[in-house]
Amino acid sequence: MIFRLAPALLLAVAAPAAPAVGPSGAALNACALITAEEVSSVLGAKVGPADRKDSGTTSDGAWSSTCLWKVEGAAKTSPDPASPFGGAGFAILNAITWPGGADAARKYLDDFRDAARNDLIDMKPIPVEAGDEALWWGDGVAVRKGAVSFGVSVHTGTDKPTERKMEEALARSVAARL
Repeated sequence: MIFRLAPALLLAVAAPAAPAVGPSGAALNACALITAEEVSSVLGAKVGPADRKDSGTTSDGAWSSTCLWKVEGAAKTSPDPASPFGGAGFAILNAITWPGGADAARKYLDDFRDAARNDLIDMKPIPVEAGDEALWWGDGVAVRKGAVSFGVSVHTGTDKPTERKMEEALARSVAARL
């Protein structure tokens, strides 16, 4: 299956502005929401250090922070060099703080439902127990908790049901910290 990011994960970056703050009152940092050790434990494989790449303030005033952990010492999950990260196994977390509060965070999940209705993702999202509301959309878990929403995806070359369990476990851990 070709890896596609849902439209809600592809946020346009606006001119730099003051970041929306996370629950602690500081700019949200996706890499601070879960440790590499926790990711390694859930994936059952050693991951490298967290790689933070913030998009910063988006066109709709939200603050977006992304963290990536690549699996170390494992064979590539895909021989296709065009696959994400050259075929390396990975877990990725994108966390967004919304200036509109919980209603804006709710829209993040609604975007996945709309994407399914418009055939932009392969399946109808399935409810998941995490945060205030969560769903699995086929390539990851999207969650909202208060004014924060986040998505977590795992690609280790295993089957979708196994990756889904990993995504759900990571999502519950992140939600517990918000």
